Amino acid sequence: MTAVQVQRNINTELRKMLVLSDNSPTGKALIRQIREELQQNPLDIEFEYRITDSWEEYQQFITEANASDINSLYPVALRLIDRQGKPTPVTKFCNGQQNTAVSHQFRLTSHLYS
Repeated sequence: MTAVQVQRNINTELRKMLVLSDNSPTGKALIRQIREELQQNPLDIEFEYRITDSWEEYQQFITEANASDINSLYPVALRLIDRQGKPTPVTKFCNGQQNTAVSHQFRLTSHLYS
């Protein structure tokens, strides 16, 4: 069972999902894997794919998703560039002051587990 199928089983109202990735080799491979899994196991869900290497753009994509009809987020971005131009793992942002997108992400998906 794929991660998307698990989300669909938890949230039967799931109709539109944002897949958010980066341009890293792993990010590109994950997008390819998700698309292949969906070709093999089609679901009645609309998918939107966004790819960025910018932490600011990543936050903006999540903010836009919260204001749209997207009702689930599949984040697979592993490295984003911070304001200083330094590649930084996304997990670093989860523990620091730059956690705005993470809190948006939780708001977008938290209804799945309530």
